[in-house]
Amino acid sequence: MARFMFADWLLACWRDPVASTEQAAIYRSRQFHAVVRQLPMSSIGNLISAVVLACVFWGQVDSLALAGWTLLVSAIALGNAWLWWARRVVPPSMPVSLRTVRLLVTGIAASALAFVSMSSYLYTAADGDGRLLLTAVLAAFIGMGSWMYSCLPQAAMLWSCIMCGVLAMLFFTRTEVVYTYLTGLLAFYALVVWTTTLLTSRMFLNGLKFEAEIESQKQLVGLLLNDFEEHASDWLWETDHLGCLRHVSQRLAQAMGVPSADLQGQPLVQRLAALSPQMVPAHAAMFRALEACLAQ
Repeated sequence: MARFMFADWLLACWRDPVASTEQAAIYRSRQFHAVVRQLPMSSIGNLISAVVLACVFWGQVDSLALAGWTLLVSAIALGNAWLWWARRVVPPSMPVSLRTVRLLVTGIAASALAFVSMSSYLYTAADGDGRLLLTAVLAAFIGMGSWMYSCLPQAAMLWSCIMCGVLAMLFFTRTEVVYTYLTGLLAFYALVVWTTTLLTSRMFLNGLKFEAEIESQKQLVGLLLNDFEEHASDWLWETDHLGCLRHVSQRLAQAMGVPSADLQGQPLVQRLAALSPQMVPAHAAMFRALEACLAQ
């Protein structure tokens, strides 16, 4: 029973199990574009980190391999930046295919592999201070990437699994006792990161569901108002906080003898008062009171 409950919870973090095919495609597109918007910052972070590590370890390892790795990370970063640039004008609600999402996840995984592969090479050749620097950088990348990509859980989980897995293997290659403790801490850290990623993904998905429900309610209210305007004999209008008209029904526009477009932004009380130019003082006082109420 507990296993099925956990499976249901995990599925709810990944996608909406009750969403229609059309709605699921919209959710997937919003998740995709949320990650794409993060690509410039992640690309800059990868590029700066690669350059800094290349400068720190230059001369300690094979310079050609180090330069090639830096160029590879730079090329992947530029590719991610280009993807963001190409998608910046695409509406987030425009559906994207599963293939497109898989390509994005593959690109993120390739970025992680490119970074940790050279980090592993540097780790074996570095001294104690160098290994400390690499451990700190990889730990920061685990948390940063998992958080930035958490809107698309498959990307965030793959990123953190690659980073944590390689860092754990690097710890296993060391014989010092401190690395045994670090391996245990890394396992706990990975568990926290994965749980946080799934919870963040679920909150983001719930936000998308609430937005869809609100949009559905707005459409329903709009249909009801349109039906009311077409069949009711009453006047219908909407004002802003200053008492100026924002929406005017056709029947009200006809009663005022003014096109509805010309009434937009006009003070409601003044337009109503214009219908009774010969009003008695009592009626004028009522209009002033109404204007004061709308201005509050």
